[in-house]
Amino acid sequence: MTYESTGRNVREFLRGLLGNDSGSTAEPWPGTPLPPSPPSGGSGGYDPNRIINQVKLKDAIEPFHRIAAAGVGLQCNHAVQLIPGHLLVVYKERVYVLDPNKRRFTFAFHLLRTPRAEMRMIVPDSYGNIYCSMSGTLETVGPIDYASFGNWGAVLKVNLARGEISSVCEGQFIDPFGLQLLPGNKLLVADFGGWGGTGTIYLVDLATEQKEVLSTGGVFVDPESAFIDEGGVLWVANSMHRDYDGAIVKVENGRQTVVVPSRGYGSGILCSVHSSNREDRIVGYVIDWPHMAGSALFHVDKATGEIDYLRQASAEDPKIFGPHGSVVGDVLWVGDSYEGEIIAFDLDRKRIVDRIDASPIKGSVKGVYDSFDFIETVAVIPPQEKVGDAAWDSHARRR
Repeated sequence: MTYESTGRNVREFLRGLLGNDSGSTAEPWPGTPLPPSPPSGGSGGYDPNRIINQVKLKDAIEPFHRIAAAGVGLQCNHAVQLIPGHLLVVYKERVYVLDPNKRRFTFAFHLLRTPRAEMRMIVPDSYGNIYCSMSGTLETVGPIDYASFGNWGAVLKVNLARGEISSVCEGQFIDPFGLQLLPGNKLLVADFGGWGGTGTIYLVDLATEQKEVLSTGGVFVDPESAFIDEGGVLWVANSMHRDYDGAIVKVENGRQTVVVPSRGYGSGILCSVHSSNREDRIVGYVIDWPHMAGSALFHVDKATGEIDYLRQASAEDPKIFGPHGSVVGDVLWVGDSYEGEIIAFDLDRKRIVDRIDASPIKGSVKGVYDSFDFIETVAVIPPQEKVGDAAWDSHARRR
C-alpha cells in the first residue's frame, strides 16, 4: 500500500467518523458510533464523551483534547513546570501557574465540559498530580445564564507532564467543593449535595477509591469546605446559600458542635475554612454576594469560637476574598476577585505584604459581574518528587 493510498484511507475514515463539509458518505470504522446530529438551530454537533472541540486542517479533523471517563476534556500546557513555592490560580475552569517573584502567569490547563461546569477547588500533591473539584450545570438560554446544582459533580486528577486526566470515584459525588490531601494517600471531600440539602464529608482512599462517610446530616445545610487539623478534628464551613448565611461546625468522634453560629439572613455566605499558621486558630471566609460590602477574612479561636477579623469589606470598599487560599509560614495567599489581584497577607501582623496584579487572567477592570467570576483558588505548589528514568520511559512509550 502506498503512502498516498494510506492517506486517502485515513481521510475517508475521518470524514465518516466526524463529518465534513464536502458531502462525503464514507462509512465510519466498523463498531464506531456515529456522531450526533447538530442541535436544532446550530451547526456542527459533537459527542462530549468522545471528542471535545475539533480543529479542521484542510479535509481532516484532529481532536486536541484528552477525555476523562467523566466526560471532561483536558487542554494542557505540557511544558509548564510545577515549581515548589509557586502558586496555582483557578479562574473560570482554567488553572495558571503564578511565579510570585517574577509576577508572571503561565497557562497550565483548562477543563471543559458540555454543558459547562464550575471548577471549585484544586490541591496539588508532590508527584505532579493536581486534584480538582467540579460541579453544577451552567447554561445560557437567550440573554439569561442559568446555573443548577445537585445534578452533576466530579473529582478529577490531572497530571500535566503526562497529559492525563482521570476521575476519582466516578459518579459517586454530587457537588464536591472543598478538598484536602491527607497522609496515607487520602483525600477529604466536602460534597454539599445540591444547595438546601444536608451534604456529606467523605474520606477517600486514593489507592482503592473506597469512600468513608466522616459526617452527614445533623446540623449540616450546605457543607462546602472542610479540613482535618493536626489533632484529628474535622472543621466544616456549613454554608447556607438560600439564607446567604453560614456557620462553622467541628466534628469530634462523630459528634457535631457549632463553634461559630449563623448570624442571620443576608449576613453573607460563610463558605470556607482551612488551617492557619498556628494550631490554636483557623481561617474562615465570608462572601457577601451580590453586594460584597459584608465580605470578610477572619481567624477563629478553636477553643472559644471568638472571631478576629483580618480584613473586612464595606460599601465603599467592596471585596470578594477567596473562597480558597493557602498558608505558607505566616503568610496567607488568597485572591481578591473585586480588585482583581492575588494578595499575600501576614496573619500575625494583620496586613498585606504583597499584591500581584491578576489582570493578565481576569482583565484590568475592577468588579465582579456574577458569582462565577471569582478567583476560586490560590494553592501553593509543594515540594515535588523527581520522576525517575523508568517512569519517563514508560511515559514516552505511551505517547
